[in-house]
Amino acid sequence: MLKNKPMIIFIVILIVVIIIAISVVASVYNKNKSVVPDNSIDVISSNDMFKIKSAYEVQGKKQEFLELCGKIELAVANKLLDGTVTNDQELAEAIKDINTVLSTDDWKYLGLQASNYWMGNWSLDAKGAIKFSFKDTSIKPNWAKDKDVVKYIK
Repeated sequence: MLKNKPMIIFIVILIVVIIIAISVVASVYNKNKSVVPDNSIDVISSNDMFKIKSAYEVQGKKQEFLELCGKIELAVANKLLDGTVTNDQELAEAIKDINTVLSTDDWKYLGLQASNYWMGNWSLDAKGAIKFSFKDTSIKPNWAKDKDVVKYIK
């Protein structure tokens, strides 16, 4: 048994070194892995939130957001002005129906394809204006405070 003791110690040390090396490699891989914003992501780390915010702040994303808001506004206006809304009660019911649609991934009722890129919730306010609330304030891009965007942000 004494003859095998150095060999057993060597094997244990070798296993420990291999486990540490694998964990370091996995940690570095996960740290450098890019994160693509997707509304279906539930739990995300603060590092991932920073990466998402950075992705939202890339050149052209503000314009992309505004274009999507415009498409949703147009689709909502078409639904509200199609002749089915003639009084305040019908308007409230139509807004409720559209909010239900906007909370799902199926926007066919509005003639649109749902966008999962923007992490948050789309909705209409009581007047029928489109609003977006980010899933977390830490992913809210800096351009969300711009005067042409702020009217869409909750």
